[in-house]
Order: sequence, then C-alpha cells, then structure tokens
Amino acid sequence: MKKLIGSFLVLLSVCGCMSCSHNKTTGYDFMPLDTLIQSWMNKEYYPGGAVCVAKNDTVLFSKCYGDFTPDTKVYVASAGK
Repeated sequence: MKKLIGSFLVLLSVCGCMSCSHNKTTGYDFMPLDTLIQSWMNKEYYPGGAVCVAKNDTVLFSKCYGDFTPDTKVYVASAGK
C-alpha cells in the first residue's frame, strides 16, 4: 500500500507538470489535472489521493480525492525528492 501511494504521488507530480496550462488573465488552469485524477478515482485505480501545487510559498491548487482528507497520513519515502 505504501509503495502504491508513493507511486501515485510521483505520477501526480509528473502529470501535474504536463497537464496544467498557464492562463494569463486568471492564473493557472488546473482543470485538466483535476479531470485526470477524478477519472482515476472513478475507475477505482486508487483508493484516494491528494494534490497540492505551490509556487513561491503560495498554494495554487489543493484538492483531496476519495478517502483522503487533509489529515490523512502518507509515507512518501523517496517520492518526496
């Protein structure tokens, strides 16, 4: 389970970089990332997950999916490098 969650977090960070586009008038558009993760949740690939995208100490996007809450403890091991 720990390995699965760690893999999920790495995959999210890679997908997040690829699927977020910059909109000059409103900031970043995280709808493609949100749609992708929600589709994984709907297909029950993962029991849950959380995404937080930050830049310069500012949170740009944050959302929990499935069974995850802001208080869910996750062991990220080397996925946090």
